[in-house]
Amino acid sequence: MPQTKMGRENSRRWGAIKGVVRGIKGLLAFP
Repeated sequence: MPQTKMGRENSRRWGAIKGVVRGIKGLLAFP
């Protein structure tokens, strides 16, 4: 997988999305 600028931006974006999903699951697991 080439480390292009777009590739890094997409990776960072997916990392942020996964972080949000993890946070939402945490709130649902511990209301």
